[in-house]
Amino acid sequence: MVLAGANVAASEANIKAVIKACFDAGGQPDMILVPSAVKQTISGLASVGSGSVSLGVPPRHSVSGSGPATAVAAVDVYVSDFGTFKIVPDRNLATDGVGSVAANAFFLDMDFWAINWLRPWHTETMAKTGDSIKQMLIAEYGLVSRNEKSSGLLANVK
Repeated sequence: MVLAGANVAASEANIKAVIKACFDAGGQPDMILVPSAVKQTISGLASVGSGSVSLGVPPRHSVSGSGPATAVAAVDVYVSDFGTFKIVPDRNLATDGVGSVAANAFFLDMDFWAINWLRPWHTETMAKTGDSIKQMLIAEYGLVSRNEKSSGLLANVK
């Protein structure tokens, strides 16, 4: 399922729409892979006073005695009607619309993703130089989706 537009908000309504579409298509995603900017936006949904996401725990715990208090300002796990999602930031994903690349949030059901081996690992001996024996490691593989509708995409996230 792809939810895309010119500038799609990383809102709870859009997140729920992608999760529902994946579930209806037979998937059970359990991870949301996002760039750092989108991770911060999702964490901001739970900020006090926003009223967007209900918090499972209060954002500030009182500590008895003279110990420090802890403020929680991140959302690492999102519990929805259709499962629990681990929100994973990835520094290799684009964070903004630079050129034709826009920020995306990937909702992944890892049971339907696999490595497709074209040529398994093996070593080749290369030309010998003096007493040195050179070898190279060769493999060819790619990522394959076994059911593309089991995962989802929130594209062009602002």
